[in-house]
Amino acid sequence: MARLGMSPFSPLPTSLDYSVVVPLQSRDDLDVTFEMTLDGFSETWEGLEEYDICVGDIAIVAEAQSTLPLGLVIEELVALDIDGEPTDAQIKLPEGKNELRASKDGIEPATTELELQLKLDADSRLTAITHVDGLRFKVRAKGEAAERIWVNENQWLSLVAKLRLNGGITVDLRDFDFMEGDEE
Repeated sequence: MARLGMSPFSPLPTSLDYSVVVPLQSRDDLDVTFEMTLDGFSETWEGLEEYDICVGDIAIVAEAQSTLPLGLVIEELVALDIDGEPTDAQIKLPEGKNELRASKDGIEPATTELELQLKLDADSRLTAITHVDGLRFKVRAKGEAAERIWVNENQWLSLVAKLRLNGGITVDLRDFDFMEGDEE
């Protein structure tokens, strides 16, 4: 009789890897809420804290196109710092401008305009954005079709975003390097 040199109470080395694929059908009774976080923005703002820039109202306006047979509503959007904690930056989601329409057939895209209004801090200093490392979204997906439409891997969502500033930008150009040595 051969022995393996292992106690009957020793854990066996195991490795487990799996994935679950759950097909979804979109119909008017489908209602799913999920949260997701995008982070790693802090390097984007590197060097910005050196400048004293004030801005008016900031809005991010996006044209969204989607072939998903799901209507999407951004219910909550929070700016996060590098530790994942909420910052002082406030993001407003105007009623009706936080919803993406569903594709009627899952093939032809539906187009929607989204708008997010951003308030950085009480002084409107752009340097406040340097504290934002990520965004936490709470999104609700709701079926809108009367008939069942499968959600599949060929469907997509596309956003083309623009920054809109109302109230102008105030900058002291002497703060920028390109002004050094230019004396007239």
